[in-house]
Amino acid sequence: MSSKPSRVQILNQIEKICVNEARQLIDQGFELQALISIVLGIEWLGGVLDNKPSGAKNQSRKRFELVLKQLPPVYWSCHIELDLYRQLRNKAVHNPWTESQYIKFTNQEDCHFLMIENMRLFSIKRVITDLDLLIQKLKKL
Repeated sequence: MSSKPSRVQILNQIEKICVNEARQLIDQGFELQALISIVLGIEWLGGVLDNKPSGAKNQSRKRFELVLKQLPPVYWSCHIELDLYRQLRNKAVHNPWTESQYIKFTNQEDCHFLMIENMRLFSIKRVITDLDLLIQKLKKL
């Protein structure tokens, strides 16, 4: 009989799958795949934070938002402005090939959250870094 993985074991898996592998994907030029990995990682991390069963119904948005509130405040501000769950998570998971009318992705970390031509820039590398920092913080709790 297998036992339920510990919180740290789950955090280690999220770190491996959604942070480390996303960095490798970026290095290989697969930004879209890295983005999909990151948004899933955000939702999975929300499942760690909410302490509900992993299969709990209707938790996707709640879990995503729970993590956004734990990241630097600019994430929550942008969520209020743009609905990052819909514009980032849903688009990456359900329709990643179409461009958002509100968000543009970049690899340049210094452009993170800048507004250019009515588009909010998101640095995929910066999101990975911020998610990694949050995971490291949660491992210490």
